[in-house]
Amino acid sequence: MNRRGFLRVLIGLVGFLTLVFFGVESTLRNKIIGKLKYVLFPPKEESPDGQSTTYVLPPEGQTVSVEKALNSRCTSDYSANQKYHHWGMFDNTKKLTGHQIDQIVALTEKIPRFTQGRVETLAKGNMLTFSIEDVPPGIQRDWMMVESGMQQQAAGLVCAALGIGMVFKNLGIDGRPLDNGLLGTVREKLNPMIPSYEGSYWHAGEPAGRRPWMKGNLPDPVRDGEVPLLSALSDLDNHRSGRRKATAKDASQLLWAARGRTPHLYKSKPWGMTIPFWSDRIQTSCLHLIQRKTVYKYENWTQGRPTHSTIPMREADPQALQNLRQMFEQKETFIILSRIDQHARAIWEVGYQLINIMLQAYALDVDHQAALCGVDQRKLLEDMQIGDSIAIVAT
Repeated sequence: MNRRGFLRVLIGLVGFLTLVFFGVESTLRNKIIGKLKYVLFPPKEESPDGQSTTYVLPPEGQTVSVEKALNSRCTSDYSANQKYHHWGMFDNTKKLTGHQIDQIVALTEKIPRFTQGRVETLAKGNMLTFSIEDVPPGIQRDWMMVESGMQQQAAGLVCAALGIGMVFKNLGIDGRPLDNGLLGTVREKLNPMIPSYEGSYWHAGEPAGRRPWMKGNLPDPVRDGEVPLLSALSDLDNHRSGRRKATAKDASQLLWAARGRTPHLYKSKPWGMTIPFWSDRIQTSCLHLIQRKTVYKYENWTQGRPTHSTIPMREADPQALQNLRQMFEQKETFIILSRIDQHARAIWEVGYQLINIMLQAYALDVDHQAALCGVDQRKLLEDMQIGDSIAIVAT
């Protein structure tokens, strides 16, 4: 082939690729452009020493409500492109102080505990390492994994309230042994964040855009409230009696807090949730609701759109339901948190959802009791055809 022929083929190929490129969906095209920019011009993760200024926490962060923190939660990266990967964007011109990081660690350690084992958050610079006592596999290890998940999510929510970005640095789907008899679960990198919601760190709206919110059969969730996230986390307990009795609307709000859809994008897709998830695996755990003698499954996605619904599965076994009520002070409504995936990442996800439910119940001031499922509870729930149950919240 002569030079002229080669140029004709090259021009034809470029023209064809151009037509294909501009014929694809705009979100996919933006993702391709973003990825090419990221590869060709990788962002600098840190400013050179002496060129970053100390981050000043936004004063409004102290009053950001539980619901708004849940709705604004996202992870961050240095790409400066919200649609490429993570929604949040690190600000590499600023840095956190050791005192600010210590504040976050102190709040993660205020999670309600169910075990006496070592469950720790270790800080080294702006990197947090979450760990548990390295005990043999079994129910005790599972329970501490849940508690580690609660700590991970507590850190993420504190960051959401204070305008701080965070991103996971995984240690494997089951964690990794560390020194001193500890098993590392994950790491989280913290850095100041560029306001991600049209110049604000927070957002109280529902998912919009090309795949907007689809109203489900539950009341639309409340995305802002009166109780600050930071004060709720400081005063949280796994058993709050003497409060008002939860209504059906309260139960709906608890489900959204656990696993509801939020307005941020992930990899250009409307996959935002009140909890983080493992890369593209958005279904490693699930929620069931037992209410009015019926077992329901929670659904937050339908017809390619975010939603908020329950699907009736079956009538609850009467004897099993009565036994469950006896275990939880005759409460009538139960949210069951189960794993689908058999790795530790699913148990951490249960922990994310559990701390969210407890924070929301605190903000609603409803009577509730949270527990990690032992042999007896798991057997009762298996009688209701709910398998691999890890935790339960009764209201």
